[in-house]
Amino acid sequence: MCGLIGFFNGCDLKLACPKAALGRCEKTRGQLPSAFRSWDKKASVRSEVSRVSSIENYLFPEAFVPVLKSEMLREASADTKRALRAAALFRFLNFTHKLELLVVNTVTLNIALGRYDFDLSDAARLDAHRLYVDEGYHAYFSFEAMQAMQSETCTQIPLNETTPEFVMQLQAMTEGEADPRRKALVQLFFVIASEMLITSTLHEAQNLQDMDPALGQMIGDHARDEARHHVFYRSMLIRIWDQLSHEDQLFVTAKLPELVAAYCMPAKHEQKAELAALGFSDRQAESILDETYPTGSTSEYAWKVGAGLFRTVRELGTAVVGDCLDEKLNSLKI
Repeated sequence: MCGLIGFFNGCDLKLACPKAALGRCEKTRGQLPSAFRSWDKKASVRSEVSRVSSIENYLFPEAFVPVLKSEMLREASADTKRALRAAALFRFLNFTHKLELLVVNTVTLNIALGRYDFDLSDAARLDAHRLYVDEGYHAYFSFEAMQAMQSETCTQIPLNETTPEFVMQLQAMTEGEADPRRKALVQLFFVIASEMLITSTLHEAQNLQDMDPALGQMIGDHARDEARHHVFYRSMLIRIWDQLSHEDQLFVTAKLPELVAAYCMPAKHEQKAELAALGFSDRQAESILDETYPTGSTSEYAWKVGAGLFRTVRELGTAVVGDCLDEKLNSLKI
């Protein structure tokens, strides 16, 4: 589904399988059909009108603002809830914009150009071009909506562009590897991990009563595209796994839980600043965030949305790979 899933940590979780929705559920290393066969007709960039000009209410549904379930905010004023819903939407759009341009399309570009030392078909590289266009379009309409919010939304909380936490975590993990090849593997598997996370949250967003219809349609367009991207990157994992050395298989397996967790880490620093702008003290803000994201909840959420990814790695790898994955999953509690 893609790394957007990480944004919804703290919301009620519902799982779904985009591969099943597309009628493709590959479980072997056999033939891997393209998920982009109808791309010219079905991709949102090719088939849907721009949604941003039709959005009237730039607010996220309350279900997507988990701090509102905390005891201190449960009975908050309508203005406070409205400000937090607007801030959450802006963070989501900023998360999407940076994810697509700084992370996903950096790796997708390298696949399209054949820069990785893997045997990939011309058809797979062509699909990577299509995926690159999709993600660029997602970044475009997210940024367009961000600009509209900055000019049209009156709120106590400043709507500022930021670098999301997961981008900084990826930079730190990449810089921590001395071997350039290992750096590239971290970046590649960061994207594979994010694109294979599974939830139906985005699909169901468009049906929520407190979601602006045009905004819901925009998110729905994105979700339909991401179902194809999930299939592409799962197929990519299957294609390249046997081309990795056993040492590299163990390396990326040990990294996977950390990569998935990085996407699912809540933006506590940004949310603390939002609460401060509404007049909450540091202690009050920390109390709200601690209640919203108790210890262990992030890893629990991450392992659930990453279950399909972890299952695929177990199916592809040896018993040693499975043991390595289990050890890492059991050792991380965030």
